[in-house]
Amino acid sequence: RSDGVTLQDFRAWRWRMMTQVMVDNDPHWAELVNWAEAPLMRDGPSMRTNIWKEVKSLVCDVPFLLAALVTGCAVWRLPTLLQIAREKPRASDRRAAAATQMFLTFRDFLVMPLFVVLLFTPRAPRTLAELTGGSGGTLPDLPALEVVEMKVYVPVVGSPSLRLRCRTNGLHDLGRSALRLSIVGAKFWRDAGRVYGRMSVGLLRSFLPLTIQANATDLFDRLRRTGDTYQRARPSEMAGQASVKSSPSLTPRPTQVSDQ
Repeated sequence: RSDGVTLQDFRAWRWRMMTQVMVDNDPHWAELVNWAEAPLMRDGPSMRTNIWKEVKSLVCDVPFLLAALVTGCAVWRLPTLLQIAREKPRASDRRAAAATQMFLTFRDFLVMPLFVVLLFTPRAPRTLAELTGGSGGTLPDLPALEVVEMKVYVPVVGSPSLRLRCRTNGLHDLGRSALRLSIVGAKFWRDAGRVYGRMSVGLLRSFLPLTIQANATDLFDRLRRTGDTYQRARPSEMAGQASVKSSPSLTPRPTQVSDQ
């Protein structure tokens, strides 16, 4: 059979079922049955079956691996493909994602000549800022903290401070040495672009996510103190405030890496 169950396995299963019924009806049968002569039953499919299944999967994966390699050459679509591959549990979904991203990559190649021409026009700086901003800022993993409120204080004397009110989802280790802060929301960025200009907003998005070190904020100390109490709480049951001081440790890193 295709699932690896042979006639010997079926006979062994039938013998054990019949013997079990007899022993349940009369426990003395357990002393009369010669268990050493019982037919053997395998724990699972044979090694030959497993090898054939892996070979078939490999043959199916080869063209899609080439598609993923082509997509990897186009650096701007590689983070999207990696994120989809992490989220999709089935191999068929990952293969479809690789084929789709390769098709979109070829579609992007069609506008490359127009992009080169655009670089020699006055609209080149704003276009580059929007492209770099659109490709950054997302995190592939689930957020460890969700920012529900953010306020910036700029004093007359001293460095500015950023006050955040966060909510944890309870799935991450709260004793980490660094967090990565990202701002998502299409409406937020559209409104910011109308106020501050699309070029300025695009440059800001290119530096996201920001890395917040443990020595630059008291957020980690607050999380460690409350982590044991709210370890099993639901995501909506834990919230706290912390002040993040600007310092050289808040170095922007445009890489697409989750919280460290």
